[in-house]
Amino acid sequence: MKQAPEKVPLSKLRKIIAKRMTGSLQSAAQYTLHMEIDATNLVACKAEATEKAKKAGLKLSYTHMLVKIAAYVLERHPALNANFFDDMMYLHQSKHIGVAISLKEGLIVPIIKAVQEKSLTEIIEALRDLSEKAANGNLEINDVTGGTFTISNLGSYGIDSFTPILNLPEVAILGVNRITKKPRILDGEISNTDIIRFSLTVDHRVIDGVVAAGFLKTLDETLKDIDILRRLFELQR
Repeated sequence: MKQAPEKVPLSKLRKIIAKRMTGSLQSAAQYTLHMEIDATNLVACKAEATEKAKKAGLKLSYTHMLVKIAAYVLERHPALNANFFDDMMYLHQSKHIGVAISLKEGLIVPIIKAVQEKSLTEIIEALRDLSEKAANGNLEINDVTGGTFTISNLGSYGIDSFTPILNLPEVAILGVNRITKKPRILDGEISNTDIIRFSLTVDHRVIDGVVAAGFLKTLDETLKDIDILRRLFELQR
């Protein structure tokens, strides 16, 4: 005997997500570029910064670090730190970076404002406070509006690659995948290297492939430069 399917009404948040995601795909010409990057220095800096963060009573994640890195790279690729609507590009000086957070009711993207002015400590604290407000249903309109770029990190779920959907009116979103070990030949010897894969979705109405590729190239160069990373990850305010 066949059983009737269970009817599950969408929550208010889920309805908003459904409307926004459908609208995003219908109105923007989205495409995604994928790149594998050597994460050896990122992993090393994570270990160093984690010890410092613990002493300060803070819990550090790769997402915190990548928010700081994204602001640095966006400074060099300002076309991706923008909004697009009414046939007009709005290029922003400040990097207001959204971080996708999964709740029981659905996905929400609170915004860390003016990331370029924040230390790693302040980013950790800002995302912690926003996450707590989101979990308690206390986010205010200012917490979820005004974003210029978004990061969605599925690495902790073991995801190797995905296609993030633009958070309109933003023109770019960076998907972060898991860090894996891959054999690489270095100085004639085979070694296991930490590799991280990024998925960058952009709006082709205003961002061409070469511009998006340039962002990923700079991201690659930044992650390979241990001096830049250590400077970015200083925890002091």
